[in-house]
Amino acid sequence: MNSFKKIMTLAVSAVLATAALAGCSGNNVAYEDATDATEAGINVTVASAEIRDIETTVTYTGEMVAGDIAYVTGKASAKVTSINADLGDWVDEGDVLVRLDDTDYAFQLSQARAAYNQADAAYQSAIVARDNVDGVNKQAELQLSQAVNASQIAYNDAKLNYERQSELYKKGSVSLVAYESAKSAYENATLAYESAKANYDINVSILADGNKKSADSAVATAKAARDSAQLAVKQAETLLDNTVIEAPISGYISSKNVALGQFASAGMALFTISDTRSLEIEIKVTEAVVSHLEVGGKATVSVPSANVTDADGRVCLVNPVKDAVSGMYIVRVSVPNEDNMLKVGMFADVALTTTESEEDALSIPTRAIVQTEEGNYVFVLNGNLAEKVWVECGAEDDEFTSITEGLEEGDVVVCDGKDYISEENNAVNIVE
Repeated sequence: MNSFKKIMTLAVSAVLATAALAGCSGNNVAYEDATDATEAGINVTVASAEIRDIETTVTYTGEMVAGDIAYVTGKASAKVTSINADLGDWVDEGDVLVRLDDTDYAFQLSQARAAYNQADAAYQSAIVARDNVDGVNKQAELQLSQAVNASQIAYNDAKLNYERQSELYKKGSVSLVAYESAKSAYENATLAYESAKANYDINVSILADGNKKSADSAVATAKAARDSAQLAVKQAETLLDNTVIEAPISGYISSKNVALGQFASAGMALFTISDTRSLEIEIKVTEAVVSHLEVGGKATVSVPSANVTDADGRVCLVNPVKDAVSGMYIVRVSVPNEDNMLKVGMFADVALTTTESEEDALSIPTRAIVQTEEGNYVFVLNGNLAEKVWVECGAEDDEFTSITEGLEEGDVVVCDGKDYISEENNAVNIVE
């Protein structure tokens, strides 16, 4: 609103002795029928366009449920030897609720650990044997080398003897028999030497490859046996641990289905724990509403039976899938309950703030707006005259509507009496 408008409005207000421009409902305005207008014009009440938060809400009724529920079941099969919680008791997470007879499970663990120790010893021995493969191979290689050396010495001796006998035979100093014998011995020594070298080459390669593979295979087999034994130990430890049943969450024991001396089997329902420090209200909304709700959204909760009004809550669940039975969408609202005033099963009224809400919105009382097929308009004061201004409306709550176009902060609009204003008759008189 420009300064001229403001000055004129104040001037008219002073003349009419109505210095305060009151809201439609904020100052208990006593409105007189416009037909009793004074000479100054039509009697009206007014309000200023102000910045405020507009919260659009939808209200539903739902039932209180526990915010966190845990169903405690048995994980081992044995007789119950002790029970440390009763119906209605408060328990903390980690508290021992039940102990089962662990005699058989302790014995199984002892056997599993003994089997593991044996398997681990066999594995360590296999590692030592594998690490000693090089020593074994060197010993065998030495023996083969010695055989080659011996055959080489025999070969050298036979060669020298053959060469000497051959020279003597040429000179006629030895007989043909002696020469032939030396020649045969040389040939045999040559074969023996070549055979010893070949045997060395072949067997050294086989030893190096075969012994290592055999040792590696023995280690792998022993390790697999040890790993299996280790797994058996862990399983036995888990079974023994399962004889002690602890509370998975903190809360009240809301149901108890176990007795001392009873045989509890794995999977058997023992307790239900309900954490009521924060409760939830489950409601069902239509598809027209669910798209305007989001997790974390504000909610105001009232529970008449507990004398609780306007408690702060938050939307904690907006199910995106429609319920097949009701055809509606399930929404949950969490509300603090530290004083334990609220109880599971109570009914609560929940006002949900939708995403259509606006913060710091330029707003006027909703009843100042005239709705027509062409659009919405209001009457804005210009001195003592009411001028028609078309506006664009946004979010609205029970009393106010945000204006997105057409007005400025501080503009004064007519509330009561607007129905009597026309273009020909737009002089107004502000009344209280």
